[in-house]
Amino acid sequence: AIDCANAAVRLGADTVTLAYRRDAASMPAFAHEVELAAESGVRFEWHTVVTRVLTRGRRITGVRCHRVRPQGRGRRARLVKVPRSEFTIPCDMVIKALGQQPLADLLRSIPKLKLTSDGRVAVDPETYATSVPRLFAGGDCRHDAFEEVVSAVEDGKRAAAAIDAMLSN
Repeated sequence: AIDCANAAVRLGADTVTLAYRRDAASMPAFAHEVELAAESGVRFEWHTVVTRVLTRGRRITGVRCHRVRPQGRGRRARLVKVPRSEFTIPCDMVIKALGQQPLADLLRSIPKLKLTSDGRVAVDPETYATSVPRLFAGGDCRHDAFEEVVSAVEDGKRAAAAIDAMLSN
């Protein structure tokens, strides 16, 4: 989510609001990423759950939200809706960012796709080719989800070069 918010700012969004169901300390992001986002103008709505995307015709006009509070301690604490806490965030675009873990069920459903012992996609380290012909992988499905974005970008560049070479032959 932090990556999406920072990218939206860099791409010229007038206002960027990040709604997160827990507090800043519980967000699965590095502290410097949250600080950079705040310094870049990202507005945070902590303890917030988006419940509905509002539209007029085919245009997004906002998101309907409510506040939550944790019942218990830690990231696994159950979240409880705060009564009468509904509010709307006006917007014309919504980016849904629900975490950085690969979709394990999806990966397991791909015939002949080899996974590592920790459930990541096994790739050729030079070409990023998988065990499935013409299927390449990189980013979070290949390595630790808390790698920097630049690592995923590098994976994409290397895979693109290998794909280009494959298509050129």
